Amino acid sequence: MNHARRSGPLRERAACTVIALAIAASLLGTSMTHRSVGAQSHVAIPLDTLHGLQGHTGPLGSVPSNAFDEARTQFRIPARYLPPASDDILSIEVGAQLPGWVHYRSLDVIVGHAASPPPRSRFASNLVDATVVVSLRTKSINYGPSGWTRLLFTTAFRYRGYGDIVVEIQKVLDPSQVRNAVSHQTVYAPKRADLPPTVASVGMTGSGAAGATRGTLQATGTRLMMRLRFRNSPSLVIEGAQATPTRDTFRLGTNALFSVHARRGDQFVLFVDNAIEPAGVPIPGINGVMYLRRPLPWLGGPVDSVGVGRATLWIPPLPLLVGVPFVFQSVRLGTTNDFTNVVDAIVAP
Repeated sequence: MNHARRSGPLRERAACTVIALAIAASLLGTSMTHRSVGAQSHVAIPLDTLHGLQGHTGPLGSVPSNAFDEARTQFRIPARYLPPASDDILSIEVGAQLPGWVHYRSLDVIVGHAASPPPRSRFASNLVDATVVVSLRTKSINYGPSGWTRLLFTTAFRYRGYGDIVVEIQKVLDPSQVRNAVSHQTVYAPKRADLPPTVASVGMTGSGAAGATRGTLQATGTRLMMRLRFRNSPSLVIEGAQATPTRDTFRLGTNALFSVHARRGDQFVLFVDNAIEPAGVPIPGINGVMYLRRPLPWLGGPVDSVGVGRATLWIPPLPLLVGVPFVFQSVRLGTTNDFTNVVDAIVAP
């Protein structure tokens, strides 16, 4: 019965999306069989703008005392923020809030598809097909003062193209080395309590926190800003101008900047909405799923010679927009037609 009630709206949305793409393709001067050349891409969760204002030591950092020498942390990433296609994840990237060298006795990064229930305090309950993608011993890493620091996977993780994933970090610092004050930027302004909670266990040297079986659920304050790099999938990232001193992004009267990472010579169409379908909806002729509930084609253009298509959206200075979440998803038109991941923005005053 539920399927029957929804089938009409789903068919209507599919038809509207296909028509909008056909019109966009015509206006952009491309066809659905355009030939192109591949390139790597990345997603940024939740956005590609580093704020530099707030950070956390636990997952990867250090402090002069031994209070954060060991940690085990899990981050659950919802499927809508990932390209809806089977592909290899090649690395993660983080941004330093307090830069410097961190000296590890051991550092392990594990990635797996998320188990069905929401995050639980028992680490092993939160992911399946766990893959150790980084395993370092007696290693020092310099987290620089600007930009992102990449942790390259020694074993790529094969994302199946649907469902959430979990990124787990197990850290043990080297007690024989100097402990610098180093932290990494967390989701901030806003803190995004709507995202899944972090599961974390933190302790001093010898506490066993890095191998703990259970952690605590933390809604905000510890979720690292993170990039994931994919081998082939087209992706969408969003940036926003920051205001001082709050560093809020997506303020009234400023621009939101979009980058579509795809093959050189492709075209893209950017859709906008203020609501999502949690599971996504397949659209005939396009690989992946559409997460936007009422997708409105907004902007479009070519992908340049370095594999990036760019678009700018001005946020009008209308107070009624404050607090409204806007969601965006793009379609790459090329040798294949593919949905990207979703990005979102909550409008600030």
